[in-house]
Amino acid sequence: MPRGDAWLLLTAAQLRRRDFDIAYNLVEDLHRVGRVIQDAVCTPSDPDLYRLAEAGWNPASDTALASGEHTQHTTRYAYLIDDSHNGDTWVESSSTDDRPTAGVEQVHDLGPADYARRVLTRWFAQLHRDDSYDWQDDSWFRCSIWDIDHSMDYRWGRRPAEPAPELVARWLKANGCAPHAVEVRTPTQAARDIEGSHHHPAPAQ
Repeated sequence: MPRGDAWLLLTAAQLRRRDFDIAYNLVEDLHRVGRVIQDAVCTPSDPDLYRLAEAGWNPASDTALASGEHTQHTTRYAYLIDDSHNGDTWVESSSTDDRPTAGVEQVHDLGPADYARRVLTRWFAQLHRDDSYDWQDDSWFRCSIWDIDHSMDYRWGRRPAEPAPELVARWLKANGCAPHAVEVRTPTQAARDIEGSHHHPAPAQ
């Protein structure tokens, strides 16, 4: 395939995965295929092209309008996923490299409640693919979301800078900052959503 055609496919994959109306597993497939194309197109001998391609994965890098405003509003959210065996006492869920329980993401035009549902949808899809995890163990699941820019009173105490992405939600929680959205699934709801995660669409925009 000509290099220019491959570049067009890469940018199309980056744009399509921003669509909130597609199933999350398709979002992951677009990311996986796009990365393969990027590795083939962007060789180490052209670092400027690699940086341009890498920016295409970040919604915050989208082209601005002449006014200086971005075409879509973006929000930085921190998320944290907990589980419980009784719906009363909660602990952070077990994490893996492919299934993180906490992090920070830049999100386009999505409120905290909708984003919490999106994170849980992704989490359930990841659990469904993880053969080592027994998701039929009657666990409750909870996703808490913080809008980082609206958590200013709790940022970051005496720390010189923002914590690492996997620590931001934990830091805000530990310092008493109430989340901006909390989404909970009972064991019955969780089992249903995990089992059906391979065909459920992502939450609407």
